[in-house]
Amino acid sequence: MSLRATRRIEPQHRTAILVMVLLLLGLGFASLDRYNVTWDEALGDMFYGQRYLSYFTSFDSVYLDPASDPYPVDRVPNLEAAPFRSRPWEYYPFANTLAAATAELLSRRLGLVDDWFDGFHAFNLLLGALFVPVWFRFLLRHLGE
Repeated sequence: MSLRATRRIEPQHRTAILVMVLLLLGLGFASLDRYNVTWDEALGDMFYGQRYLSYFTSFDSVYLDPASDPYPVDRVPNLEAAPFRSRPWEYYPFANTLAAATAELLSRRLGLVDDWFDGFHAFNLLLGALFVPVWFRFLLRHLGE
């Protein structure tokens, strides 16, 4: 069995995929302002996402020291009180960094979402929208039409 799909996706399937992606993004972005911060994100996900993003955009090693407080006290969000900030091994740097980058882009740079937390959650919506065509193709291939 080849890793590449040999069949092309039919136009009606492409339409179904597009509808699902648009529904996911439309309903997801419409509800972002009702989501708020979950307890586990506040423990360290957002703290390390913001820290690693700051490091990769500046290469200043002060951001890699969880005991340091490199941001101004009036920075929003102020994540310095994260309870697990001394436990970096408990957080996934890749996903949290991309979520923080999405938050910066959508909230601070483009102003498309109301606050930084909404932008952090928008990464999950975008990732889900990328997953829908893969999932749909998998189902078509393994379950048939």
